[in-house]
Amino acid sequence: MRVPILIISSRKRSTHESVHRQLHSSYEAGDRIMRLLNTKTLAFAEHGQPPFDFRYAIFSHTWTDHEVSYKDITSKKAMTDEETKKLKKFLALAIAEGCEWCWMDTCCIDFSLPTGTERNEAILSSYTWFRHAYKCFVYLADIDASDDLADAKYFSRTWSLIELLAPENMTFYDRNWKAIGSKKELAPALSNVTNIAEDVLRYARDPIGATTGEKLYWASERKALYPEEGIYALIPLLGVRMIRSPGEGRSMAIVRMQEQILTNLEDYTILMWRKPLGLASRQQNAIEGDKEEDPESFLSFPEWNKMKSVSPIDMMLDKRFKRYLPPLETLPDSPQLTGRGLRVSLLTKTVSTFMGQWAKPYIIAWTYCTQEKYGYICAVCIRVVLVNVFAHGTEKYLRGATSGQI
Repeated sequence: MRVPILIISSRKRSTHESVHRQLHSSYEAGDRIMRLLNTKTLAFAEHGQPPFDFRYAIFSHTWTDHEVSYKDITSKKAMTDEETKKLKKFLALAIAEGCEWCWMDTCCIDFSLPTGTERNEAILSSYTWFRHAYKCFVYLADIDASDDLADAKYFSRTWSLIELLAPENMTFYDRNWKAIGSKKELAPALSNVTNIAEDVLRYARDPIGATTGEKLYWASERKALYPEEGIYALIPLLGVRMIRSPGEGRSMAIVRMQEQILTNLEDYTILMWRKPLGLASRQQNAIEGDKEEDPESFLSFPEWNKMKSVSPIDMMLDKRFKRYLPPLETLPDSPQLTGRGLRVSLLTKTVSTFMGQWAKPYIIAWTYCTQEKYGYICAVCIRVVLVNVFAHGTEKYLRGATSGQI
């Protein structure tokens, strides 16, 4: 049974990875300006978009109450050693790496402008700026080198996600400016803390080519000062064109983000972004009986980097799926974002969770996403709590809610 249950929108017919890269390439183009600080003279210079024919270092950190601003430097304001300590340490590290120029958000963006134009431009360009830096230095101000990385506030903030993903050459420092290790050296520990796969952290897999669901999953446990800013921080990673609208709230920001994503890309992993979903598989010793067993007992978690399809288009283009899955003679309607939620046609099955003598019905819906496991192609499903059912002609419609997990 094919059933519309939630909501998205998309039109282009292409594989998700190629479209992600095309979107990001077009997104990088433009006449945005990158303001860099000279590491020796403290003079600012404005450039276009990197890569450049010179080295520049970039700094990643969490803000404190004492940060050097653009106005502080241009006005040559007298400041205490404590106020300038972080900037001076960064400049020394950059010079040691042979970088004549550097970028630090607190002082290279003029936050005093009333329109917030420079901040918007910096958000849009942040992935490109961090990706092309010769070296990125990360300062973890609240831990020592011997502490658990999970104790650092840096890894719980939404804004630091792009800064962690984009650079390939990155070194972490503790509160005493002692080197903890490089991103590649710390990849196993960082993966445990951030839920970002090691192959992404090692740059064996390009973050931009990841599915939409995986990118949203990376950000799902992170926090921002204002709810909607958690969405704005994902703009450069997702390749969408959104302008910040402070005060709109997280729900409206999510709707605008979905509209932008689905205008260009049909990626059903957007249904599962809260957590990885279960793979539909059955054990050989499954108990058969009169009652349908709870499928949740036979689900395992998929691996994002082993996804074989993320949409019906992928399935129709890949002949291997014909061996395992029912043929799709026609493509289902593209997902649509409506005032009632996300409308999408999926293959579904009604099942029950037995709690004592009471059965609680819910829907298992196949997302058209698949993964290879133990030589088999497995369907990735989501669990939908049933709200109501109605019929129109020969079609049956369900309204339901899903938390994006099984």
